[in-house]
Amino acid sequence: MIPAGRTAADDALAAEIFGYRLASYRKRRLWEEFPPEIRPFHRPGARKRFYDREQLAVHAGNLLAGKTVVPVPVLDVDPQDPGPGQMRPEDLLGRDEAYEAIPEERRPARSTWLRLIAPPSGGATTLGPEPDLVLDNTRFWRRSTIQAWDEQRRTLPR
Repeated sequence: MIPAGRTAADDALAAEIFGYRLASYRKRRLWEEFPPEIRPFHRPGARKRFYDREQLAVHAGNLLAGKTVVPVPVLDVDPQDPGPGQMRPEDLLGRDEAYEAIPEERRPARSTWLRLIAPPSGGATTLGPEPDLVLDNTRFWRRSTIQAWDEQRRTLPR
């Protein structure tokens, strides 16, 4: 989940922030050296990594200075496990989080969900909600988009 109001940085942007080429950034595995305040937006084991852009910029500045000049800002919400009071309509959800945002009693089968949100091909349109953001070929939906799509789907005649 990308919390509302935050800007995500993928590997390419992170490499740029730290002054590396993408291949060098990945080879050095710099993300393994991030301080604990930098919580990933991606789920553990994900193939693509996303972090908070502002946190990376502050950390890169501190590394350049050789000391902590500015403390890395702490996010007000845990992107891995937001509490019920921390979920906002403008949060950006990945494929699995968007699926889990649909109330369980109305949630389609997982295979149906994956088919509904599959990127359209050959000029076709998707039957699922259109993503609000595509970052490094990864699609994200606002929580409000998922809720509106679910509500619209409920009101369709059967």
